[in-house]
Amino acid sequence: MPSLVALSAAVGCAAILVPLLANATFIPSVISGVVIAASLLAVVLLILSRSIIFLGKEEQLRLDVFTETVVINGPGVKFMNPFTYKSAKKYAANMLGTVDFVKLKDSVTGIERVARGPQLLFLAPYEKVTHQGKGVTLSETQYISVENQLSGESFLKLGPTIWFPESPHEIASAVSTAIALQEDEYVRLKDEATGQRYVEKGKKLLFLQTRWRLEGGVRKAWTLKSFEYVRLLNKTTGKVTVHRGEKMVFPGPDEEMLDADKMSAIDLKVDEYVKLEDQSTGEVRVVPGPAQVFLGPNEKTCDGGKKKRCASR
Repeated sequence: MPSLVALSAAVGCAAILVPLLANATFIPSVISGVVIAASLLAVVLLILSRSIIFLGKEEQLRLDVFTETVVINGPGVKFMNPFTYKSAKKYAANMLGTVDFVKLKDSVTGIERVARGPQLLFLAPYEKVTHQGKGVTLSETQYISVENQLSGESFLKLGPTIWFPESPHEIASAVSTAIALQEDEYVRLKDEATGQRYVEKGKKLLFLQTRWRLEGGVRKAWTLKSFEYVRLLNKTTGKVTVHRGEKMVFPGPDEEMLDADKMSAIDLKVDEYVKLEDQSTGEVRVVPGPAQVFLGPNEKTCDGGKKKRCASR
C-alpha cells in the first residue's frame, strides 16, 4: 500500500508538471493533454488506493497514524482519509486449532497473556507472538509437572485431560507415567526439599510430586506364613524389629532387612533344644522342645542350632 511520502511526492510532481506541460509551446497540445491526463489519473489512483481498503475476514489492517498504531479487523471495506496516516499494512490473523495456543506480549505495556483455540486471533496494536505451542494430551496414567516461573510455584496436572497454560509464565515438564503399584508392592521416595523419606504402598497409581525422587524401583513386600518372620534394621536408629506371620510386611522409610531373606521358625521336637545368645547383652537362653522358636531382635543360635537332649539314665 502506498505510503504518505509516496503520495505527497506524486501530488507534488503533478503540481509541478501540469502547469509546465500546459504552458509548453514545444510539445503538441494533444501529447501534453495526454501526459497531463495520465499524471492526474495516477495521482487519483494513488489517492484512491490509500482511501479505500478491502479486508477479508481473516485480514487485519495495521495503521501508523503518526502518534500511535491502530488496527482494524476484517471483513469489510474501509474508507480512509489518505492524509491522516503514514503507512498501512495488511496482516493475516492467526488461526488457532483446538489444541493450539500462543503466548502474547504487549510491547508498550509489557502485559502478557495466553490465547488458546479454536479461534481466529487478531492481535492488539502492540502485541507480538512470543511463543506458539500445542496443548499437552494426557491419558489417565500420565501427568506433567507445571512450574510458574514468575512465582516459583509448581503443581501436578493429572490425566485424562489436555493441558494448556493458564498463565504466560507457566511451563510444563515432559510427560511422565504414573507408577502402578500392586497390593504387595512399594517404592521408597525422598523429598529433595526437606530430605524426608517416604514409603508408598500399593494398591494405587502413584504420581510423583515435583520434589520427590524415586530411590530404586518397585519392590515386593514380604508375605509371611504362620511359621515365618523377618527382622528389619532401622539404619537411622539402629533398632531391630521382628515381624511374625501371618501377614504382609512393608518396611519403614529407613528400614532394611537384617537377614539375607525372610526366616523360618526353628521347630523343636520333644527331645530337642536350642541355645540362643542375645548379641546386645551377651545373655544365653535355652529353649527346650517341643516348641516353635523365633529369634529375637538381637539373637543368634549357638553351637550350630538345635540339638538332641541326652537320654536320662
